[in-house]
Amino acid sequence: MEREDCIDTIALLRPQDRFGLPPWMTSVFRTLGRWIDRSRQRHHLAQLDDAALKDIGLSRADVWTEIDKPFWRP
Repeated sequence: MEREDCIDTIALLRPQDRFGLPPWMTSVFRTLGRWIDRSRQRHHLAQLDDAALKDIGLSRADVWTEIDKPFWRP
């Protein structure tokens, strides 16, 4: 088998197959990643000025509503 074929095959495997993780652990890591990403997005949203918020169609009240949510709530 050529090297490129091996790399393509590895890329197609699910994370738990590549690293030997059980499915529940993969789910935990995926959930943690979503929570971290959501928290980071809300932090960046809070840093936008009023002109930038107006450009994307949000008010400061909309931002406060969003950033007041806990990180686990979409």
